[in-house]
Amino acid sequence: MGNKNARAEESVCVDDIAQVCEQLRAEIRTTQRAMIDLMLYLDTHPLDHSARQQYTAWQSHWAGLKQKYEQSCGPLGWYGPRWWERALGYGYDPLDDCFENRP
Repeated sequence: MGNKNARAEESVCVDDIAQVCEQLRAEIRTTQRAMIDLMLYLDTHPLDHSARQQYTAWQSHWAGLKQKYEQSCGPLGWYGPRWWERALGYGYDPLDDCFENRP
């Protein structure tokens, strides 16, 4: 009977960790979207110091979330070009990578 309780507690812990990891991923995605929006805005308004400060704050927040995620859930990384399209769910086609660098 002691083994059943231990397994049940372990299962609850795994479920809790999975839920925490999903919440962190959702917050990371939201933070990345805010950063992308601010980057696009700053492309056309490079002298807006308030927007720069907001971007820096979001960047710090993202770094903290990433560190927390990696400590709790494992590595988090973006691989390949045009990661922002995948992050935002735009019409990304993996074959595009094959043809981007062609003359």
